[in-house]
Amino acid sequence: MTKEEILNNKYLKWLKPYASKDWLWKNKKKEIAKGAAIGILFGLLIPIAQIPLSIIFCILLRANIAFAALFTLITNPITFAPVYAIAYQIGQFIMDILNIREINAEDLNKYIGALLEAGQPTIIGLWSLALVLVPLTYYGVIIFWKYKAYKRLKRIKSKIKI
Repeated sequence: MTKEEILNNKYLKWLKPYASKDWLWKNKKKEIAKGAAIGILFGLLIPIAQIPLSIIFCILLRANIAFAALFTLITNPITFAPVYAIAYQIGQFIMDILNIREINAEDLNKYIGALLEAGQPTIIGLWSLALVLVPLTYYGVIIFWKYKAYKRLKRIKSKIKI
């Protein structure tokens, strides 16, 4: 997704005054890592309005909007079923280990209560995936960035020796 596509989207126009800041689109290591982690978080935990919510958090945390929007696509029509099936299995495993039989939905807010209809193991699994994948994504992007910089430096050094 390009800056123009996101800013001119009819559903996201209300964010344009805030999201059009150049520092939200810079390709810097930490901003991209934060954007990717935000995208993973909202892609896993929020079933609707993932991109607008990730843009709001990118503005608040000074993260790269394009990468946040891209990484929300971890759950798209093709990957939705496998991600939720994996989340269910992880959640069921955690519930079995902790010997949790049922979570009382009366004390939870409306959103969580509605999500419980999808199954408690799925909710626990999605949160577990988010707790693991968000930091892995953040640090994975930083490590990948450093690796690419190392390879580029090595290539430049080899050209200088010739």
